[in-house]
Amino acid sequence: MSTDIVFSPESYKKAGGIIEEATQFIKDEIDKLIDSVTDFDALGTNDTVGKIANQLYRVFIEAFREIVHGLIDGLVDQSETLRQVGELYQNTSEAASSLAALIGKDY
Repeated sequence: MSTDIVFSPESYKKAGGIIEEATQFIKDEIDKLIDSVTDFDALGTNDTVGKIANQLYRVFIEAFREIVHGLIDGLVDQSETLRQVGELYQNTSEAASSLAALIGKDY
């Protein structure tokens, strides 16, 4: 069975939408996971080791969240780029069709 790959304005727009939906889902799930493991007091706050571990864990979690959100923002940008390519493709195709209709006509 062979599968033909077809490029059309709609396929770019659809791909952009799919990537954006999946990216939002991943972001939401990662945020839920991070929120579920952010009980910083579990490491203790009464002794020096607990306080240091607590601070390091807090910094790690926030850095991880920022990294993930940065990656997600990049994917959202990619989805928007795909949609813009679809729009440009459609506009170019329509312009080419209009020009083709003029070929061979006397004015």
